[in-house]
Amino acid sequence: MSLFDVHQISLNNLKRQSQLTRKYELPLIIVKTNISNELNENEQAHFVYKLALDEVNKKLTLLNAMVLEHEDAINSSNLESVFVVRGVTTSNLKRAMVKIENSHPLGSLINIDIIDPQGYAVSRRGSQMEPRRCILCQYPASYCSMNHRHSVEEIKHKIKSIIAQY
Repeated sequence: MSLFDVHQISLNNLKRQSQLTRKYELPLIIVKTNISNELNENEQAHFVYKLALDEVNKKLTLLNAMVLEHEDAINSSNLESVFVVRGVTTSNLKRAMVKIENSHPLGSLINIDIIDPQGYAVSRRGSQMEPRRCILCQYPASYCSMNHRHSVEEIKHKIKSIIAQY
């Protein structure tokens, strides 16, 4: 898949999110794997993605949240689901989804974003939460990513190891 194709998929995902935000004026939950594109096509990535969806649905049930719409965008380089949710505040959604990312054994391989009713992403920092940690060290993941602290091979090996241990 070319860089252009990946970019087009991202644009289509953003367009879909924007349409849902305008239609419902409610928070969105965006569920993706936190796995490199090269590994996203294998069955392990699909396993992590399905597990993430199950965990999100369980958490939404515990929160007594109502899912008004759920869409999947799955293709060769994209595993993404969007949930439109009613009955829970954006900040409570963010806390609940970060709890999945932080506490589940495969949580480091799951990326759950919250989009507020105005269409803005809700950050951990803005919610007074600790940043996501790198899967290889204890630095914030954003720091390691921006500074290319780890090789792609190191990251792939760690991802495979996390899944195998589960």
